[in-house]
Amino acid sequence: MSTQVVSGARRVAALLLALDQASSARLLEKLAPAVLPRVADAMSALEAEGPDAPARASVWRDLVRELENGPAQQPRARDEDELGRFLESGVGPERAAAVLAQMRENRRLERPFVAIENARPEHVAKAIAGESTAVRALVVSHLPPKLSAAVLGLFDADESLRVVRCMAKRGVTRRETVDLVARTLAAEVAKLGAEPARPAPTERWRSIAEILNRADKDLGRNVLAGLDEADKPVAEGIREAMFTWNDLAKLDRRAMQKVLATVETGKLALALKGGPAEVEANVLANLSQRVRDMVAEERELLGARPRSEVDAARAELMKGIRSLVESGELAPQGAGEGLVE
Repeated sequence: MSTQVVSGARRVAALLLALDQASSARLLEKLAPAVLPRVADAMSALEAEGPDAPARASVWRDLVRELENGPAQQPRARDEDELGRFLESGVGPERAAAVLAQMRENRRLERPFVAIENARPEHVAKAIAGESTAVRALVVSHLPPKLSAAVLGLFDADESLRVVRCMAKRGVTRRETVDLVARTLAAEVAKLGAEPARPAPTERWRSIAEILNRADKDLGRNVLAGLDEADKPVAEGIREAMFTWNDLAKLDRRAMQKVLATVETGKLALALKGGPAEVEANVLANLSQRVRDMVAEERELLGARPRSEVDAARAELMKGIRSLVESGELAPQGAGEGLVE
């Protein structure tokens, strides 16, 4: 397909979508039969791109500039049903049905996986998890680049490499095979999309952490000790959720001073970089003026630092804070509770 044909169809589509119904119908009657499917497909594509898409705005600006007939009116959006009614008003029901059928066939040939182009990457990856590398390469090569990259990123490194190699060497696949894979994948992705979303592990850990924060401290320690033996990663996840960096903003003066008692100024200066303002305000408010000045000087000397270094500094500080929580010296909820005697 030439670029000129596509550009022309999109311009005509933009004009038709902007005109009133009667004028659009009269213009449709003048179009050649071979052109109608392309124009209909372009109308559908303009709608799919959204009203703020740069390509759509560009088509409209160029059209208005060339017509030079007064103020521009943004094209109206139409779904496929409205597009069908629009075509019927201009060329009649039979011809409109033929045009829509040809449009769908063109789309099927050019974009066989159009049904999943807006699917979540994890659903696509899961749907092809049991397929061969060749099938994965076929699917990834036909998806929009952004979705392809996201799906590819969900494979392990070795499989990603195999898929890319297969894509590079892949020949022409039989149309029947492509259609079969597309239909099967569309059905599987639709099924996955209909399933209720499972909460992420971090969300489950946060819920358990909130329960343990409100439970008797001995119960919390016993639960975490048991989890350490049964599933240490889960235990660590719950510990992290019981007291987060943002919770430092809620600690009262006595609790904050206990937390800061053994923290090095350099480590604190690094950990505060790029963090919530309320956390920094509460931390600095509980330091002496001399120590605040030292922290400010350390931050200036550090300059911009990689996020990984800041996260590592925070993790080290939080490790000490969580040990206070587990020992019962610090109430996990922080706000209004502070130290525990």
